[in-house]
Amino acid sequence: MFGYIKPFVPLLRVCEHEAYKGVYCGLCRTLRKRYSAVASLLVNYDMVFAAMLLSEGKGAPTVCHGRCVASPFKKKCYIAELDSLDVVADATVIFAWHKLMDDLGDERGLRRLRARILRTVWKPLYKKAASYRPELAFETERYLALFSKLEKEGCASIDRMTDCMGHYAEAMAYEARVDRDAKRAILYYEMRLITLADALDDYEDDRKAGRYNLISARYGNMSDNTKAELRQLVTHTMNEQYRLMQLLTPNAFSSIVENILTRGADQVMNDLLAGKTRGKRGRKHA
Repeated sequence: MFGYIKPFVPLLRVCEHEAYKGVYCGLCRTLRKRYSAVASLLVNYDMVFAAMLLSEGKGAPTVCHGRCVASPFKKKCYIAELDSLDVVADATVIFAWHKLMDDLGDERGLRRLRARILRTVWKPLYKKAASYRPELAFETERYLALFSKLEKEGCASIDRMTDCMGHYAEAMAYEARVDRDAKRAILYYEMRLITLADALDDYEDDRKAGRYNLISARYGNMSDNTKAELRQLVTHTMNEQYRLMQLLTPNAFSSIVENILTRGADQVMNDLLAGKTRGKRGRKHA
């Protein structure tokens, strides 16, 4: 994933912020445990959101304390026994591999060399993840291949492009055995929003480099009318997510998820529409 979707911290209670950081560290440790230390570099805000949303646990999660590479001298709290962490960790590795393969086909020069080096590192991790989740690996490859195909064709349809990524997110929810259609739909809409955010973030760089960008393909330029239409699209998506949120049985993270779906995502999209780019994400620390 890309690392855009996170809470609006000023409106989180202290206990909620600690719980959020606990899930973040829990996902990091799960990646390390199931794969390797290098896999923990893949942890990002979007997948932390997915882990909290897909959790079916009703009680308070068990909070542990321990040291890690990022905090060798001070113990940090983490949530290790969360029912959704394994599938989200596996989905993170699978997505990262296919995104890397896409970059390998698109990039040139040093970026292509970097992708080739990373391929040797991620390949055994991907094989392991695919053996755990063969259906998810198949669905991820299918939807990302379609996304890449539409990209090469210069697709100007926001719905078609974001729909590919939304269906990938739905596949992750199915793998988690979530039996609530509302959760799958929320994740679908959230991934559509993330795809749009990524296009907004890369707009200027893609325009200067002459690369494909969804916003450029659809609108041509970032005019006031373009921003108004995008703002309307974002508002509609967020309203639909909030409506779906009301259908869910609350879990231990419901208030944090609601914060992300409303205030957190709204802040990110407002910043991007105002031209405040966030650059390439890399590793995001909670």
